[in-house]
Amino acid sequence: MNKKIITKLTSGALLFTMLTYTLPVFAYTKDETVYTKIDVNGKNYSTIVNSHIKNRNKERIINDLSDLINVKNVNGDEEFSQSGNSLIWKADGADIYYQGESNKSLPIECSLKYELDGKAISPEELAGKSGKVKITIEYSNKDAHLVNINGKDEILYTPFTIVLGTILDNTNFRNIEVSTGRVIDDGTKTFVIGIAFPGLKESLNLADDKIDIPNKIEITADSENFQTTTMASFVTPKIIEESDLSILNDLDDMYSNVNTLESSGKQLEDGANALKNGTDTFLEKSKEFNNAMKQVSSGTNNALEGYISLDDGIKVLNDSTFELVDGAKTLSDGANSINSALGEVNTNFKTIANGTKGLSEGLTSAVSDVNKLLGNNSTTPPTSIEEDLSKLTDATKENITKVITSSNTSLGTEKTKLNAQLSALNAQIEKIKTTNPDWETNPDVKSQLLSLTTSCEIIKNSIASIDTSMSANLEFGTNLGTTLQNTANSIKNKLSAYQALLTKLPEMVQKLTYASNVAEQLSSGTTKLQAGINTLTISSKDLANGANSLYSGCITFSDGTKTLYDGSNEMKSGLKNLSAGTNELSVANDMLTDGASSLSNGAGTLANGMKQFNVEGIKKICSLINGDVKSLTTRLEKLQNLAEDYKSFTMLDNNADGDVKFILLVDGVKF
Repeated sequence: MNKKIITKLTSGALLFTMLTYTLPVFAYTKDETVYTKIDVNGKNYSTIVNSHIKNRNKERIINDLSDLINVKNVNGDEEFSQSGNSLIWKADGADIYYQGESNKSLPIECSLKYELDGKAISPEELAGKSGKVKITIEYSNKDAHLVNINGKDEILYTPFTIVLGTILDNTNFRNIEVSTGRVIDDGTKTFVIGIAFPGLKESLNLADDKIDIPNKIEITADSENFQTTTMASFVTPKIIEESDLSILNDLDDMYSNVNTLESSGKQLEDGANALKNGTDTFLEKSKEFNNAMKQVSSGTNNALEGYISLDDGIKVLNDSTFELVDGAKTLSDGANSINSALGEVNTNFKTIANGTKGLSEGLTSAVSDVNKLLGNNSTTPPTSIEEDLSKLTDATKENITKVITSSNTSLGTEKTKLNAQLSALNAQIEKIKTTNPDWETNPDVKSQLLSLTTSCEIIKNSIASIDTSMSANLEFGTNLGTTLQNTANSIKNKLSAYQALLTKLPEMVQKLTYASNVAEQLSSGTTKLQAGINTLTISSKDLANGANSLYSGCITFSDGTKTLYDGSNEMKSGLKNLSAGTNELSVANDMLTDGASSLSNGAGTLANGMKQFNVEGIKKICSLINGDVKSLTTRLEKLQNLAEDYKSFTMLDNNADGDVKFILLVDGVKF
């Protein structure tokens, strides 16, 4: 047992003990995922927390605690009331998914350093450069605790495990290496996975010459036109799964039996001779088992590597659905705004149609009056005709100008909104293309881009319709005003000479009749235009209904990808456990086989040298167990307790259990 523990510690495979106890019964469990966006220089600029309350007992009311701001339900219509940090959810037996923003400092800080050909350089200057590059991502553990270790107070840190992942394009990088992790090349792109344990070396009080526990990850490569995608760091307050911690369960018994071990040296010496007889058979069977174990280990490792790539794709799909839902929401809002604006335009054109109809009727009446004048052979023209005509012309022109100006103002406002929405959608399209370099071959991302592009075309068509309507308004007003003014000027000129007017009244009737016909045509055209706007209004309602249906469908799709993502995480976790177990078993079996061979060859030597081993070996091991190993075991137990106690980043009710993980998203360097 002692030799196995020492071997594992010096080889870097740290194991933590788990104390057996009865789990308390909790009303519900709250899982938190903390997403923090970090710029290329390492500065945090946004922290969003997604909380999932697992309603185990199907409670109708859930009393929750949270210090998040701008809390909103992201997957359901369950309502809540908030008072300070208290959240009361009307769950009605359902799980609760909610989101909020946080301004709190993280327990883990991340700093970034970039180098080109051995010299430090800023990410902005490095963008587009070529040469030997190194990216250093260093993590600092800020969650320190004062813990009693064998009667002495010492500082221990909550044991966070960090797994970093990023994808590098092989057209920009080659000869890629990572300091602590793995590099997986599929021919077109390279997956880089690194691991770090910030604060763990300090907590274990281990010297560098005994074991190297990394708190940073270094990525080196030969770069051409340097640029990177997002680097994601997965942070969890766990080191290893509970099923792998049983190896240290019996350490307390071992300490109490150190004296027995010391007195058993002579018995080992006597038993060494008997051991020789069975070593040959044991060695032969160990080799057979070793060959089989290598095949199992290789298979589980290949399965894990393949599934990690699949899980990364599922995660990208799940993250992209948030942008898809936002785009669908923008389209829905834009379609509803178009529908509202066309309603206003419809109302304004009704006013114009009524005005042109009144103008037509007024000119018809004027023709009738002049005909009556001709029929009465009046010798005195009505002196008020010129004045009334001027007032009618000015009033009509003013009314037309107001109506057209009001209509075009409303249309211009709506056009501005649509242009803003179009810019937002185009920016969203570019963002998705940037964050998904394989968008042309990725069917899910390509489908999302097609949906957004369709939305852009719909908005463009709406803008074109508004431009056409505005031009038609201006042209209609100009033509109508010109016709009115020309008719009025013609009438005024005829009234300047009373006698000439009497002789040319028939000509005036003809012109008034022509103006009346023009006004009637304008009225008819306005009516047709009104009918077209009515049709456009109906179409805009269909557009709004379709956009709303698209938005609802995107939400349903997002829920589905979330369920897929959760299930994939569980699958990946299971494969990791299986792979880790088989790898450890394979390594252990290699050691066992080597040991069996050595045992077979050296059993005689062991028997002859057992006395020296008893004096120089067993006694020193006993001293080590009662000293360094016992202290290290205590630290491991304390660290495990700290990991178990870290259940929430925000707040947690006493009646709830919790689990929290952090995802740090570092922006890519672009040029």
